[in-house]
Amino acid sequence: MTQPQPDFELRRSGGSFRDPAREEEFRRFELDAASPFLRKLLPLLGTLFAAFVVPDYWILGPGPSFFLTAVARGVSFGLLIFASSQMTPEKPRVRRERLLVGITLLGITSFGVALFTYRKANFHLQAVSVVLMIAAIYLIPNRFRVSLLLSLLLAGMGLAYLLLLAPPELLASERAAYIADFLLMALLSALLGRTFSATRRREYARTRELEWISRTDLLTKVGNRRDFEDRLESSLARRRRHGEETALLMLDIDKFKSVNDQFGHHVGDAVLREIAERLESSLRTEDSLARWGGEEFVLLLPRADLKSAEEFGGRIRSRISGTPFGCAGTITASIGITMLSETDTVESAVARVDRALYRAKDNGRDRIECEG
Repeated sequence: MTQPQPDFELRRSGGSFRDPAREEEFRRFELDAASPFLRKLLPLLGTLFAAFVVPDYWILGPGPSFFLTAVARGVSFGLLIFASSQMTPEKPRVRRERLLVGITLLGITSFGVALFTYRKANFHLQAVSVVLMIAAIYLIPNRFRVSLLLSLLLAGMGLAYLLLLAPPELLASERAAYIADFLLMALLSALLGRTFSATRRREYARTRELEWISRTDLLTKVGNRRDFEDRLESSLARRRRHGEETALLMLDIDKFKSVNDQFGHHVGDAVLREIAERLESSLRTEDSLARWGGEEFVLLLPRADLKSAEEFGGRIRSRISGTPFGCAGTITASIGITMLSETDTVESAVARVDRALYRAKDNGRDRIECEG
């Protein structure tokens, strides 16, 4: 099948792909890549966070403040354990992202509870904790806008703490410095988060484009030999496992060298592109088409028996010879057909269909021959 080049253009802001399908593909890929790490990290964070209930009791003593922080830590621990069990590629991407947002919000809430219940804690250490939390928000694979909003929420929490609970002896210049630190950290983290987000997407786009190039015949935009061999290997696996009948066809343009010699390679290239289009328009969704090399094309027809494969071969042969190709005139093609067997390898299946094709060429061209 034609393999259109994927659109990986970023939005002007650089935060996401313009194509929603590419953005969805990237976010799923990124989350799948992070999931093994998250499955180990989340329980560890939950355990460490819950373990602080001991110093809470030691510092706060029994009472409402301790009870509130203990409940917050317990709920956070349970959600983190549950979230770690959901970080698998089989789970929907949206659910996993929402869970990450949920545990981040809960973590901020728990941090806020501890921040405002530890009234006698060292103010400077608490302020530094707010700054570190703002920076840490961008390590979680959430969407950028969510991370930005959460970092602003933390900055607001720090400002509230500064205004409500700062010690009276704190100088005005120190208050101004802390306010600047909170806001600047939120701004700097946002800029770095946006930069890293765009960089990850560009790297992903380059990788996917190189993969597309490696599997596509750039002249006809159908699959190339490497891509087809992988598809053929998959079809052989289904044949062995499920007994699925699959037909393999190889098509060769008759006397194609004379087209290049008489009209030039630019006309020959146009003929190849047109043949690829005619072949593709005849395929079902599950069928595969590739350029094997030169003027040869190969096709895979899953769930097709020999009779239907011959009928299909007859249709595409007629589509090629039935309509002239511009100044190149009438073009014909020879076709070989074979059925995949349970004992086949890629090499044996290709060798067999190749023999059928050359028998069609030897028997007069513009015809179909079957092998095996």
